[in-house]
Amino acid sequence: THEEINCKHRCLWRNKCMLFKNYILLYDSLFAISSRLAKSALLYDFFQKHDVQSCQITCYMLLGQIGPEYSTSPFCMSEKSIIALLVRMCKKNEEAVVKLFQETGDIGTVAEILLENEKKNKTLLMFLEDQTDEISLENIVRIFSDLLITQGKDSRKLKEDMLINLFSILSSHAVCILIRMLVRKMQIGVYDKTLLEAGYHFISSKISYEILEKAYAVFPDIGFIITVCIKQNVNQLTSLKPCVGIPIVPAAANSYDSSTILFDQKIPFVFCQPKLDGLRIQAHCSQESVSLFSRNLLNVTLMYPDIVFHLKSLCCALKIKDLILDGEIVSYDFKNKRYDSFQKTMQRAKKNNIDATVDANPVVYVMFDCLLYDTQSLL
Repeated sequence: THEEINCKHRCLWRNKCMLFKNYILLYDSLFAISSRLAKSALLYDFFQKHDVQSCQITCYMLLGQIGPEYSTSPFCMSEKSIIALLVRMCKKNEEAVVKLFQETGDIGTVAEILLENEKKNKTLLMFLEDQTDEISLENIVRIFSDLLITQGKDSRKLKEDMLINLFSILSSHAVCILIRMLVRKMQIGVYDKTLLEAGYHFISSKISYEILEKAYAVFPDIGFIITVCIKQNVNQLTSLKPCVGIPIVPAAANSYDSSTILFDQKIPFVFCQPKLDGLRIQAHCSQESVSLFSRNLLNVTLMYPDIVFHLKSLCCALKIKDLILDGEIVSYDFKNKRYDSFQKTMQRAKKNNIDATVDANPVVYVMFDCLLYDTQSLL
């Protein structure tokens, strides 16, 4: 179940975690090479040398995350916020920091230059003994987890305090890497596919790469999938089924030069649907709860309480236990009975003042596929 899987994740993050310096060495090695195949080979070598718990956490962090995309909020701190943090931390003029950022184009490099100069000149007393070689990767994840759950009044200052306390015991280069993670600009060219290719080396003699891709599409938790590959548990990969609450990687559309190609392939039937200019949303429904996920697997449930209400009502009325739908959320003009513009739809895609916009800007959910009905997978 979803709860059991989450429990396994929590267990995997305890004990035997590698040191953060080993992650830095891997990051630097990936940064130095451009070939995708070379990156996958390097990751495969890394996975062979470290415990599965550390490999799982490493997979997330290389993507600028601390967990699966669908279950953890992205950091997405703005470069402007990092500039404010560096101004406060290094007691520098904001204009000077902005100018350095404009010259380098990388906020991580800006932090490394500023902190290195401050430590070299010993102009600030806040820097403690460098503990980069002693701190564990798990401690970094724990601090970053606290960042994500810190909200409410004065949360910005609290987050800055947490980061300043962490950065004061790390090397300038380590801070550079973590700041790139905070702004989701890792600059190492590592993606889900890169990690999947590395994990496939463990099971290439047992299943095809297509089967691994399908397993990841059904269960897009890259850390979990890689640990299963390392353990060579092929049966677990092939038995993964759609689960309410865990989004399925959306199928991409294929383009053809002519519609005759479809008939040349002897496809038994073809459906024609209107192209709606909305937001693609995957709806995971039950009689108790509803979760909505974007194309990028981000949880956007709170943005659409009206859609959540109607989908939950649907499951209750039809007595459906589990339901996964794929479709589009589109702004709708009920008075004139027509779909509204994409710009109007995008006005609902925000986290603030949601209740005020529900009535002023109603949306509808247009389903074009059913992926799970009760216990039956329709993939």
